Amino acid sequence: MTWTDWIPEISTSSVLTVIGVIVGTYYKAKVERAIQHNFDEKLEALKAQLRRDEEQLKADLRARDDEIAALRSGALSGMASVQVAGIYGMYATLSSRTDRMDRRLERIERRLDLVEV
Repeated sequence: MTWTDWIPEISTSSVLTVIGVIVGTYYKAKVERAIQHNFDEKLEALKAQLRRDEEQLKADLRARDDEIAALRSGALSGMASVQVAGIYGMYATLSSRTDRMDRRLERIERRLDLVEV
């Protein structure tokens, strides 16, 4: 066999190798694009879910802040009303004590007037 006998086999092998490389590169790129597309879809779905969860958490936090503010204002107004009631109670106690002291003083003055006469 001479080298001229090998030319068809070598050229056929070379052509098939080139075709294999071209087809392999094409399918590799196609598979990579398909995988990238699936990955991008899943990533976008995950991002959308995270945004929805974040908005839900923000809404929950706002609701809890409003609830805490309402509880604080209720507690503060309750404390204020208790303090006001306490002040009115002390005023009433002092007022009744003052009235009793005034009556006692009047009785003492009347007795002194009787004694001096």
